[in-house]
Amino acid sequence: MTILKLISCTVDDDNVAAFTASQCAWQQLENCSGFLAQAGGWRADLNKLPLQNYAAPLHDKNINTAVVFGFWQSVEDVTAFMQTTHDQIFTTNHQGKTYQTCQVKYFEMLPTSSNLVVAHLNSEIISISHYVADLAQMA
Repeated sequence: MTILKLISCTVDDDNVAAFTASQCAWQQLENCSGFLAQAGGWRADLNKLPLQNYAAPLHDKNINTAVVFGFWQSVEDVTAFMQTTHDQIFTTNHQGKTYQTCQVKYFEMLPTSSNLVVAHLNSEIISISHYVADLAQMA
């Protein structure tokens, strides 16, 4: 069954360009057994929309959320990647210095008739359409 690796990182404004540049190193994933695809973007921050948060102090840094979707053929494939290639790419691209927090969750893809829904390996359920809508707004 196809596995979704959902990565969410918070990045301050000063590190957006560095985080984005470091993402290019992950192109090496295409050489990993079981890797299917990866996509991502910046999640829209509703508080940054015009007229909603204009009174925020100017010295506060804005926090941005990067969302990355990685698709793998199986749990075994993504596990093998994490045990072998992941740390080499991560160390080489210095991405750890570009974000404040990083959350990773794994989901099994579940076929449905209306929406793309996935189930977390620990019984959490999400709908991909929520995240896809955020990414589409940025295109």
